[in-house]
Amino acid sequence: MQQKRKTEQRILGDALVCLENVLPIDKANQLWNELKIDKHVADAKVQFDALMKTYHVEIRHQVRRKEIGAIQAFLERIPKPNMLVTKYITPPQAEELRRRNIQFLDTAGNMFIQQENPFVFIYIVGKKETPQLYRIPPGLFREAGLRILFILLCDPLAKMMTYREIAKATGLALGTVSNVIANLKQRGYIRVHQGEKTLIQKEYLMDKWAEAFPIELMPKLNPRRFTTNKADWWRKIDLAKYDIRLGGEPAAAMLTKYLHPELATIYMGPGFAPFAKELELRKDDQGNLLVLDKFWHDVPAIPEYPEIVHPLLIYADLLATGDGRNIEVAQIIREKYLV
Repeated sequence: MQQKRKTEQRILGDALVCLENVLPIDKANQLWNELKIDKHVADAKVQFDALMKTYHVEIRHQVRRKEIGAIQAFLERIPKPNMLVTKYITPPQAEELRRRNIQFLDTAGNMFIQQENPFVFIYIVGKKETPQLYRIPPGLFREAGLRILFILLCDPLAKMMTYREIAKATGLALGTVSNVIANLKQRGYIRVHQGEKTLIQKEYLMDKWAEAFPIELMPKLNPRRFTTNKADWWRKIDLAKYDIRLGGEPAAAMLTKYLHPELATIYMGPGFAPFAKELELRKDDQGNLLVLDKFWHDVPAIPEYPEIVHPLLIYADLLATGDGRNIEVAQIIREKYLV
């Protein structure tokens, strides 16, 4: 955690130097939040002596396209004005962030700042990334870590599971489970006492899991797209017969009644062929059905909706689309079912 904070401080410091080259801000005072435990707080606040307001800043080592929806969702929950600070924003990312009205600043000098009183508008894009050496500690939010965290976050029985039982539930090697949980302990995210595992900063872990899912885990789940002409098929067929769990927009529609699904997401076991036959599926890279392999065993979801995946996965599916309406519904699901 200490190394992570040092990296964040270096990124913020370098980015503020770029801002000082553009605006007469005099001095920028950094106030760091030491703990982010189940609170809607950014990494730090920056108080400017001149021209700029006090900004809540969220610092990321890098930003990838599929993370932008999750970043937007987080920034909407923390105090305003707020700003994303990172090492480097590409021109396409800059356009997307500006379209979503997300203020940002990077260490190369790219920035988007827009405030009304005092009036400031800056949009600089296209500056090249400068080579800098930042040491990033080994991540928990890679494929193996995400599989294990999903069990720990979503299964109430996981706190008493042995490492061998977690390995069976995730399909991972026993040594991998041991290493990931040791990493969790080292970074202060879990306590283990007499075999019982207690997650610390659970809300933060859920948000990071949802952010990393489309980048680190989803591509490993054999994603493929199909088209079906059968409208609302997910309301009409027996999903359990095919070992299918419904995610994404249809699952969110069932939970909130706020969406008319355009893209269905399913997670399924080995029964794909008869399912494809019943729905008369056609392979289509732009199709209205996304099929992913299940990556868990027997994780309980919501008793009233046995056909859908756990709300954490629905939340992640919606954020991954980057669609504004889906992000709004994702926030509803987060508040109702996850926190």
